[in-house]
Amino acid sequence: MLPADIFSTVESDWRQEFETAMKHVSAESMAAIFAALSAEMKDGELNFTEFQKKMTDLKDRMQSTITEHSKDVAEQANDMCDSVKGLAEEEQQLQTIIPELKNYPMFEI
Repeated sequence: MLPADIFSTVESDWRQEFETAMKHVSAESMAAIFAALSAEMKDGELNFTEFQKKMTDLKDRMQSTITEHSKDVAEQANDMCDSVKGLAEEEQQLQTIIPELKNYPMFEI
């Protein structure tokens, strides 16, 4: 039988994975920002107006990436829930055909 808290466990695991991914994206982005800033400072071409625009563009790209990944994860979560519900329904049908299986439930939704 699947544990009653399977969905809360899946949600918790997803949140942890998402937070880890966001930290990774943030670390990569910050490294790229500082590398670009360092290169411009070395070349003497640091223009704060241009730098501000680059930061705004980076923020927009990051928000877009996060939104896209969030949608993908939400779709996967919905697909998984639908799959588990389908398995539970199939189990009930099987238990109707073979009543002895009612003593050995696998899914309980």
